[in-house]
Amino acid sequence: MKLLTEVIDVNELHSLRILLESNGIAFHVGNEDSARNFGFIYPARKYNIFILYEKQYDEAMKLLENEDHVVTASINLDQHRRFMVEEKTRSMNQIYKVVMYSFVVIVIIFACFVWYMEATH
Repeated sequence: MKLLTEVIDVNELHSLRILLESNGIAFHVGNEDSARNFGFIYPARKYNIFILYEKQYDEAMKLLENEDHVVTASINLDQHRRFMVEEKTRSMNQIYKVVMYSFVVIVIIFACFVWYMEATH
C-alpha cells in the first residue's frame, strides 16, 4: 500500500474516487471516518489516498497527471470487494476458533486445578 496523494476537499476526494474506481484501481481512503467520529462536518485532517497494489501505483500517478490515461493494470473491483469480504469472514472465523479453543483449554485447566485442590484436602 502506497500513499498516492492527500486531499482536504471532500469534493476532490469524490472526484478522485470516481476516477480511480472507473479505471479499476484498488485504493483505500485514510482518515475518512475521523470527521464523523468526532462530530465535525469537515475533517480535522487531510484524507490520505493509498493505492493498494504496487503494480497499480504508477498507473494511478499517470491518471492524476492525465485523466485520459489508459490503465493497463486494472482489476475488477467488484471481484476484489467480494474477495476481501470473504477473506474478512475467514479471518473472523479463525479468530473465533482460536478464542473458543483458548476458552476450552482455560476451563480444562481450571477444572483440573479444582479437582487437584479437592483431592489434596
